[in-house]
Amino acid sequence: MTVKKALAVLLILLLCTACANQKLPASEEQMEKPKETFAYIENEDVNNCFPRLAAEELVQNGQYLFGTGVFGQNLVLQYYDLSCKTAEVACSKPDCAHDNEECNAYFFRDTGSLSFYHDHLYWLGHEGQGLEKRDTLAIRRMDPFAGTRESVRSVDWNMTMIKYSPQRMRVHRGTAYLECKKQTIVEGAPTPMHKLSLLAMPLSEKGETKVLFERDYECWTSMQVRYCGNYIYLFCTLWTSEPAVTWYEIYRVDIRSGECEEVIAKLSPEPDCYINDFWVDNDYRLMAAGQYRLDYTKSFVWQIKDGALKELFSFEAMSNSLPYLFDQIAVIVGYDDGTGERPCCIRDFDGNVLFDGKLTLPTQIPNLYLPKCKIRSIDIMGGDRGRLFVSYGVSDNMNVNAAVTVLYDIGNNMNYSIIWTENRDGTVS
Repeated sequence: MTVKKALAVLLILLLCTACANQKLPASEEQMEKPKETFAYIENEDVNNCFPRLAAEELVQNGQYLFGTGVFGQNLVLQYYDLSCKTAEVACSKPDCAHDNEECNAYFFRDTGSLSFYHDHLYWLGHEGQGLEKRDTLAIRRMDPFAGTRESVRSVDWNMTMIKYSPQRMRVHRGTAYLECKKQTIVEGAPTPMHKLSLLAMPLSEKGETKVLFERDYECWTSMQVRYCGNYIYLFCTLWTSEPAVTWYEIYRVDIRSGECEEVIAKLSPEPDCYINDFWVDNDYRLMAAGQYRLDYTKSFVWQIKDGALKELFSFEAMSNSLPYLFDQIAVIVGYDDGTGERPCCIRDFDGNVLFDGKLTLPTQIPNLYLPKCKIRSIDIMGGDRGRLFVSYGVSDNMNVNAAVTVLYDIGNNMNYSIIWTENRDGTVS
């Protein structure tokens, strides 16, 4: 090979090597990774349709809704069949009076929460009724259709109940999580001390209980918890009365590693906003709902981004009502303006109006209540793009005193179904 040919071959090899080592264009090399999302897994995850603590609470398993209610002097489990639109006490025993512990539906719980996991209903309670049963405190579970129940693991009264004061228990992806708020009076202090905690308790006696989150505050506190796939978000509201200051902290727990990270150390919205609800959508977008303190003409839904509030959409004010966030929807319900009616507006998280009108109230349903009965209270229990669940307190201040749970069909102009009615005499219908 001549020198000239050798140089030509060498040049070609160098060019080929350069092409092989050439980097991708910056636009391709720096392409963003797909955003992390999550989806609800039925029978495994906490159902985000029912996120808040209420006097009456609902959970869903397939076509059935379950909740507890007073029957006579006892607390019993009741269910509603969404397909047949019928409500019953969850007891299959013939001729059962539902008045003692022999009833399949008899229920006693220590914290105000129910949870479904692998076709079983879970709660934190006693094997029997009364504080004399403290030694039997346990995570309990039952097959709601067969009525069989058992203790999953014991819970220490002093180390768990007294030390942390659980307000709610949720079973999510195989672990029981206890949401806790402990208040301690300190002599000479202007306000009580508050401890906010989240405990992880495996559904086995062999599993070790872990404290995933624990903070002590010298101010008033509250905590909202959202279960989102492999993460749990904690929204802590903190405030003092003198001076009148409110701020917010947001934390995220990775349930796989147990690590807790601080997402926002101190959210102090400017201009001053009042936030009454938080949410995490399926794209892990942090959201909040509330009002500006000095302007009650509108209510807002914001995205929390870069430590600040970014307006997504607003509602016209309804007599100082505040919006609430549920699974894929924001809801605001107004007060009775003297006409006996309640305005309601529902939007999805893109701001699209799903409903804007008046709710049909239990007192407006023919043959249900006498005209003199009034709506005394209202509690929005849960919802999603297709449904809204509302509990009403109905009374005539004399003979009628009832709680009525109503399901509204958002896609069908808010057509209603009465889930059940709990009367003052303890009967459920």
